[in-house]
Amino acid sequence: MEQHHFTKLLSPTDTSHRLTIPGASLGDFEFPTGQHAINIEATDTTEQQWTFKLSIRRNNNPNPRPVFTGQWIRFVKEKGLRAGDRIVFSGQQTEDDIENGLSIPGCSLGQLPDQEGLTMSMQVHDRNGQDWTFSCTIKRNDSVGHFLSVGWNKFVRERDLRVDDKVTIHEEAMKKQGSGTWIKVEVKRKIRLFGEDIWADV
Repeated sequence: MEQHHFTKLLSPTDTSHRLTIPGASLGDFEFPTGQHAINIEATDTTEQQWTFKLSIRRNNNPNPRPVFTGQWIRFVKEKGLRAGDRIVFSGQQTEDDIENGLSIPGCSLGQLPDQEGLTMSMQVHDRNGQDWTFSCTIKRNDSVGHFLSVGWNKFVRERDLRVDDKVTIHEEAMKKQGSGTWIKVEVKRKIRLFGEDIWADV
């Protein structure tokens, strides 16, 4: 299953030197004790693989925000990315995400209230025209700051979601309705068809 890590509008520096990522997303990546850099294996929408180097700048650096280097600039050139383009980074989730709920970093949600323990409802509309209500709670830990814990067990059971399924939430499809916000969600699963892997709607 796919978890959204961060979305960013690219700056001129992002497309010419390195990609600076939101500090709140750093908790999504595990660094061995004492290390300040790790390699991130990424796959784009065409299934091409890339290796990005994620570095944490030391505390005495005037700009301590984490950055992607490695094959990042090559990726920018091959994809024709420019300042002002928007990119989305996401990662595969584990069985724990299905059993215990979905966690969404606050940086992925825009303006998230910082009131820990606050509960709210997320109104979701799937591609089959069915509406769902996810119970959400704002939580916090030291590595990622505030994040939204989403209870979606009924959705997981009835849609038979599995590890490595891809769940996409379309922010551009959001619409106001009553007192809540309705969000379009799509689920895809990789299947083998005529000797090729394709992503099919679930």
